[in-house]
Amino acid sequence: QKRRRTGSAAASETVKFNVGGRIFEVLREPTLSLHPGSLLHTLAEEAPAGDDSSIFVEADPDLFPYILQYYRDRKILIPFTVSQEAVLREAQRFALEGVTAASIQRDAALGAAFYSARELADAEKARMKAALDASCSRFIADRLIYEALNRIHQANRISFRVGKENSDINLGDAWTFMGKDRVLQHLHAWAVPNSLQVQFSYYSPRPAEVVFTAVPVAQP
Repeated sequence: QKRRRTGSAAASETVKFNVGGRIFEVLREPTLSLHPGSLLHTLAEEAPAGDDSSIFVEADPDLFPYILQYYRDRKILIPFTVSQEAVLREAQRFALEGVTAASIQRDAALGAAFYSARELADAEKARMKAALDASCSRFIADRLIYEALNRIHQANRISFRVGKENSDINLGDAWTFMGKDRVLQHLHAWAVPNSLQVQFSYYSPRPAEVVFTAVPVAQP
């Protein structure tokens, strides 16, 4: 419902808009007056003179600051996290003349900050993955050493399959995250002082299944 100016009192220098429950206070001159055919200008002109209450506007409160940018500067700078298409649609709803995709530009400084934050996140993910790989590899190596110790009294040569499933030793999701080179390092570190050799090989065509063979070191 539109409200028209009444009375002789002069209009205040600012007008308040209630956008999705958030209040925005805007200058009538020059901000709104620069766009006489726009929705905000029309609503402000039709408000009763001297009425300091806010005018409700059906719009997205998160995008509204970018709309006000165009009222002030005739251009819009947005971060990389905001949709250019969404801002353009919102501007068209406000009947702002001259707004095109070219009017809405990415803020280079905000973009650099965004990419910097993403690089930091990627680095942290890589660090956590490396730590998880090391942890899973240590766990798998200890599990295999434990199995070898259980069998070593039975024969000089110990062989068993290990993998995520369908193996002598099923390690579940830990097998997905392990680093085979790290596992082999841990096994060698245990085997050599115990006069044992470790052979490490894949079954083909099932690369997720691995065979570890512990063989006593030949005596000179």
